[in-house]
Amino acid sequence: FRGKTQHFINAHIQEIPENAADVAHLDYLHGPPILNGADLRFTYSRFRFVKHEWKAAWSPCKEAGSEHLAVLTLGHSVTVCGVRVPFMDFNVQATQVGPGLVYLTWESPFGKGVFVQSLTPQEPLIQELSHCIYADWRIPTLMAKFYMFGEALQVERDVMVWN
Repeated sequence: FRGKTQHFINAHIQEIPENAADVAHLDYLHGPPILNGADLRFTYSRFRFVKHEWKAAWSPCKEAGSEHLAVLTLGHSVTVCGVRVPFMDFNVQATQVGPGLVYLTWESPFGKGVFVQSLTPQEPLIQELSHCIYADWRIPTLMAKFYMFGEALQVERDVMVWN
């Protein structure tokens, strides 16, 4: 265990899991660098030469007994002035168990880990979204915290839309 984020969202519970199905929003909302922060009014204001690039594809789970699960394969890379920075590559396999549980298994040049996303209704139209990160012991804690920070910031961009 390397960390946890928690967000309270003013939206219908269905909005959050459907966000991942909208792969078209990845380049626009999550393309600007995390250096620009989460406030959507300013995400395109600085560091335009740095960009997060995403490749995503959905498929049903092929494992026997798990056909009810949906799987998102997500590739992430960072480019600076159009040149890919290999040590920033991040590949994720998101397994959607249901509206309230997603396992985001990831691989990076530094090692492997998993984000566990849970969604819990608190009141009508108020949801608690939590992400816990578990990382291989060989990954430096500072790098795991950086991944957690990047994930939290990207989620906060979505929260601005949901709220």
